[in-house]
Parts: sequence; structure tokens; C-alpha cells
Amino acid sequence: MFADGSFIERRWGGCGIAYERNGHWCGRAVALGTIPDNQAAELVGVLEALLLAEQLVRPRGARRVIVLTDSMAVLKAIEAAQQSTRCHHSPHLQKILDGEVRLRDLGVEETRFTWIKGHGTSAGNRLADVLAGYGSRKSRAGHRGDRWDDPHGEDMEVCAASHRAIAAAAMR
Repeated sequence: MFADGSFIERRWGGCGIAYERNGHWCGRAVALGTIPDNQAAELVGVLEALLLAEQLVRPRGARRVIVLTDSMAVLKAIEAAQQSTRCHHSPHLQKILDGEVRLRDLGVEETRFTWIKGHGTSAGNRLADVLAGYGSRKSRAGHRGDRWDDPHGEDMEVCAASHRAIAAAAMR
């Protein structure tokens, strides 16, 4: 699962999650409303990925969940929270830790958070970025807390095919 955050006009936030299911790209955009900074958008993106993973794990019984993000700051914050014995993390970090526990309760043996180069050749990262921007624009239009699954419909697959072609060309 790829998670990304977007922060526009120093005010409006959104996040996007992209994942591949049955050979097709799927995604979710979330309007966050007014947020303090980009890191908040990135953190909520990871949290939303875990919430979506919970929904996807239940019927399928997945054993591992991997969340990829292009925010090293978020990965460091999560790692610090995981290693800390104190219970006073930011609300978003605490919800991420709680999400890991819920996934374990559903039978997930491993939840991993991994860095991926931003704006690279990864179709998933690019799609998450597009979805995060969609969420930010919806925030600017007055939405807050709303979620859209596959808001671009057929465009998701066209975008993914385009990024696969770019990635293949880059590998040559």
C-alpha cells in the first residue's frame, strides 16, 4: 500500500492511498480540511492506509501489511513512537500504533513501514500522490473527513499503465 499526503496553500490537506488488487490499481482520497503542515497530511496518509488495510484484511486473511511512504520524517516519527515507553504521542502517531495492534488482532503477523523515493517511477507512489492532491482540492472546496474510493475510475488504470511504461523505460 502506498500512502501520501498533500498540503496546499499552507492550509488545505489531503491524503491518498493506492494499492493493487487482482491486477488493477485501486485508491482512496481523503479530504483532511485545514491542517497545520505537510507532515500532518503524511501521517494521516499512513493512518488511513492502516484503516483501509483493516477492511481489506478481514475477508482475505493477509499475513503482512506493508505501507510505503515517501516521507522519511514520518517513518522516523513512527519508529520513535514504536520504541518509546511513554504513552503521550501525537494523536496521529497513537492512532497508527493502535492500528498496528488491531491488525495483529486480525491475524496480521507483520506490519512494516517502508520509505520509497517520492515522485519516482513507482506507479503506486504516483497514484497516491494524485489521490492526495485530489483530497487537498476537495478540502479547499469545503470537504473535511470525506473519503472517495477510486475517484478517478478508469483514469486510475490509464494512469497506472502510463507509469508502468515509464518504469519499464527507466529500467532499460
